[in-house]
Order: sequence, then C-alpha cells, then structure tokens
Amino acid sequence: MRAAPRLLLFLSLLAALGHAEEAAPRDTRDTWTIAFSALWARGLSAENSYLASSVVLLIRDGVARLPSHTISEDERGLRGKAVIARELTSLAASIAQIRKERDEALFVGAPAAASAENKGSSSVQSRLDAALARRAFLESLDPSAVEVAAEKPVAIRDGQGAGKLFDPPPYSPGEFCERQDFDMLVGGTIREVDSYILLDIWAYDAARGRVVYTWRDAGGREGLYASLDGVANGLTGAILGRPWSVLSLAPDPVEAAVSVDGAPTSSGGPRELFLSPGAHEIRASAAGHRDLVRTVDLAPGSETSLALALEREQRGTVALATDPAGADVYVDSLWSGKTPLELEMPAARSRVLLSKPGFNPLPFSLGPGTTVQSPFVLETKAVSREQRQKKAREDFYGAFGWFLISLPAPLFCYRYAFDYADKVRALVAADSLTEAQKAIDTGYILYWSSVGGAALSVSLFVWVATTIVRYITASDRAAG
Repeated sequence: MRAAPRLLLFLSLLAALGHAEEAAPRDTRDTWTIAFSALWARGLSAENSYLASSVVLLIRDGVARLPSHTISEDERGLRGKAVIARELTSLAASIAQIRKERDEALFVGAPAAASAENKGSSSVQSRLDAALARRAFLESLDPSAVEVAAEKPVAIRDGQGAGKLFDPPPYSPGEFCERQDFDMLVGGTIREVDSYILLDIWAYDAARGRVVYTWRDAGGREGLYASLDGVANGLTGAILGRPWSVLSLAPDPVEAAVSVDGAPTSSGGPRELFLSPGAHEIRASAAGHRDLVRTVDLAPGSETSLALALEREQRGTVALATDPAGADVYVDSLWSGKTPLELEMPAARSRVLLSKPGFNPLPFSLGPGTTVQSPFVLETKAVSREQRQKKAREDFYGAFGWFLISLPAPLFCYRYAFDYADKVRALVAADSLTEAQKAIDTGYILYWSSVGGAALSVSLFVWVATTIVRYITASDRAAG
C-alpha cells in the first residue's frame, strides 16, 4: 500500500518535468504590417470618383516614412494570446490527423502485419501524447511568457487595386486582418451630399481588436485635401504605438557622426528621427572639427529642424622638404603636391608617402602631436643583378644593331668612288673637261663619305665591344 503513493508522486514529478521541458512559443513575425484599402464610395459623382483611392494614397504617403512600431505592455500580452491561439489551432488540426491515423491503424486486419502494426501504432500514440501534452502546456501558459519583440519595423503591404491599395473589405476589419495577416488596416468611407464631401477614416488594430483612430470631416474637395495632413499626424501615433516628435538634423559636414542620447544615428546627409517628446542630447563629431553638443526639448506631435554646423579645428601646418627636392607627397593615398611643401597638419594620424623616381619610397606617419625633422634624405633605389643584366643585354643588342646598319653605306660609297674615277679617265680621254670636273667633284664626295662612314662604323664597333664586355660581366655577376 505504501508503494502506491510513491508511484503517484513519481508520475506527478515526471509530468511536471515534461511540462518544464516544453518551450514557450515566440512571436516569429519580424515586421509590424499595415495595409491601406480604398474607401467605400457612397453617391460620388463621376468627376469625384477618383477620391476613393487618391485620399488614401495621400494618407499612406504621409506615414510611409515611419520607422518602427513600439509594442506596449498591454499589446505584448494580447500578442502573446494571439500566438498561443494560433498554435492551439494548428495543434487541433494535428491532433485530429494523428487520431485519424491511429484509428486507421487499429482496423488493419492482416495478421502478418501485426508486428509492423504494433510498431506503427506505438509511434502514432507517442506523437499523439506529445501533441496532447503540448496543448495542455499552451492552455495553462501565461501569455506574458511568450517572447515578443519590444519594437518592430513598420512594413506597408501592397494590394492589387488602384495605387496598390486593397479593395474595401467585404467583411469586418478584424476578419480581414486575420485572413490577410495584418497588424493594422486603414480604411473608411467617402460620401458626396449636395457638393460636400463627407469623409470618415478609421484605423483598426488587429491585436486590440478595435478601431484605435478615427477622423471625420466634411467640406469642398480642395479644402478636404488641405486637411489630410492632420489625418497623417493623428495616424502617426497609432502606427508608432507611442507619443512622438520629429527631429530633423542637418549636420555640416554631412559625414559627421551624430548621436541622440548616446545612440548613433544613420550616417550621411540630413536625418529625420521620430523621438519621444521631451529633452534630448544631440552630439555631433567629425574629423578635423570640434565636437558639438546641443540639447533640444521636443513638444508632442511637433516637427523641429536643427542645423549642426561644426567648427573646424586650427591644426597648423608642417613643412616637408626632401634631398633631392621634387618628391611627390601622398597623404592617405591622395596626392598633395611636390616637395618642398607646406602641408596642413592632418586631423587624425595619417600615412604620408614621399615618392621620387629612382629613389626608394619613404613612408611615415603624421598627425596631431607628431614632430617632423626635415629635410628627408631619399636613398637611391638599388638595382638588382637581373635588372643590370637586362640593361646590359639591351645595350649590346642596340649597339650591334646600329653597327650592322652602318656597314652598307661606306662600302657603297667607296665602290661608287672608284667607278667615278674610271669615268673621269674616260671623260679626260674624250677631251670633255667640264664633265670630267663634275665627275671628279662627285667622286670626292663619295670617297670622303666612305671614309666618314668607315670611321662611324669603327666607332660603333668599339661601342659594340664595350657593351659586350659589360654584358658578359653582368652575366657573370648574375650567375655568381
């Protein structure tokens, strides 16, 4: 008899441990989704029929910039309930399917399949027990235990109608949001009575299950458009889920890093922030500028613009000179001029490179607090053995080529000079003294041209001999 209470205690502990192993569900939706539907039109004339969509499109454009929705405490509890309800609905379908499989397995009549049947029914039963245990866990779970993000990015869902709006819902907004999986639906009605436009705009919150914002107005068409800014402002609070103020920041320079209450903002250009009303500290900083701190007090629903013009730091200059002069100066890979150069001291530590052809590049760092000993002496760039050998070979080939080119000219001139000597003898014998004198002049030109060409060829041969000696010497050094 004593064993029974102990067995019951053991089973209860096992059940408790089974529940302890169950994991609470979490809200897996990454965005807070809002949809806009065209307005129900009542009695609109043909010329005003476009208002049913254009009014909503203007409102949508007015709130498209909103960044995120804040999940309040009461909304977190409601979302927890919704997450539990969705999983319970899915579990109910799973349990029904598992029971159907179990019942089908029980009615299998083939004896040969008994072993497989027992194994199969055991597997089905274990799945059913797990599903029933999960259902019991969820039914007793506190919705606050469901993990829900404190903030979600706002995402506007496009429809298939005019301007990518949804058609007016044919049933209740709550059912429409549930079927389409929206967090908020913005819609309404528009009527025309005696040339007056009657407008009724509402925003339905799916988690709260009720309309959280309404706006009504009546007037002419032009006046109605002018009042739509008020609709966007009122709707902003419902979408953000908290009190709000807009702060527009314009830093100068635009690449300045800006933080609000210690949190960095996006970089580059003007920035529009949706902040909570009240006091905020704005801090801006940029390289080469003094830090700027401002405090602003934002009223609820207000839009404030703040220019942040940072003052440049006076960093002084540094004189750079090199021996020899004329070296290119690069600061962080940007060319700044040639030495000697008066350079502005960089705001942050930077890499400076001095470069001149034929000399080794000289890098060093420069920034606030560093000192420079000028001039910088540049070292001649060392030539490798391979480079010396290549240059000697190229010099030899060049000298030998010019030597070969110079050989034909003196040989031809010398040969033609002898031909003209024979011609002179023939002209003298024929008593043609005038023609003989011309032949003599031409012969002299050819003779002395051959002599000059021969001298040039000899000089080039000496050059060839010199270069081949250098080439052989360079090859020996490279081999060594």
